Amino acid sequence: MATPDRPRIESLDYLRGLLALSVLVYHYSTWVGLGWVWPLNGLISCLGIYAVSTFYILSGTSLAIVYGRQVVDGAFLREFTIKRLLRITPLFWLASGASLMIPIVKWLARGDASGLPAASRLFWNFSLLFSWLKPEAYIATGAWSIGNELFFYTLFPLFILFWNRSRWLFVGTVGVTLVFPLWAVFHMLDQRASLASQWVLYIQPLNQCFLFAGGDCHRSCPFQDAQDSNYRSLAGQPELNRNFGIGPLRGR
Repeated sequence: MATPDRPRIESLDYLRGLLALSVLVYHYSTWVGLGWVWPLNGLISCLGIYAVSTFYILSGTSLAIVYGRQVVDGAFLREFTIKRLLRITPLFWLASGASLMIPIVKWLARGDASGLPAASRLFWNFSLLFSWLKPEAYIATGAWSIGNELFFYTLFPLFILFWNRSRWLFVGTVGVTLVFPLWAVFHMLDQRASLASQWVLYIQPLNQCFLFAGGDCHRSCPFQDAQDSNYRSLAGQPELNRNFGIGPLRGR
């Protein structure tokens, strides 16, 4: 969202588009069994995982740029909540409903209800409560990432509040978000097992929150208000470096 004192950074939009395209290619390749030659096979697998991570960073960055000096009060909380829900909920419900069409047709035509989700899963998904209480209870493919985004949006006003109160309080809060993924990596995830077998643990929003918080750290960038085209053209580069520079070239 652009405002007179916060011009739109086009490079972030371009990066979002490229990431969305890479996720599309990854899922399509998986569904149809399309093989890729080395090193594209490893790169596509990485993009399927780390493109979503980069989306989280970009989300934190974009909100930090737009709401960098925002005062947190009742009016802001209402406006922010309504805007976020209107932006996400309609398409999320549409995607969830579309994902149910084939199981419903199979049930009506053949009496096969095996593909229909349980009533509890429908409740968690369409109420959006899965975002906070049951992250694995999503229906549409990849919708877990939307649930994580909603969780991050809940924390974002706190990030603003802490930043306005004390820079060190904000930095400390960002540091706390690193505790959860580090604990998961060294004490909960099994490197010998596949990511798919540990998917429920991986998609927990507390394990992903450090990415959003890291993007929100852009509010501390001294060039945040820069108007020159060089800054706008390079703004997205750290996001790629942060993810793919430290990630493996092989997805699992």
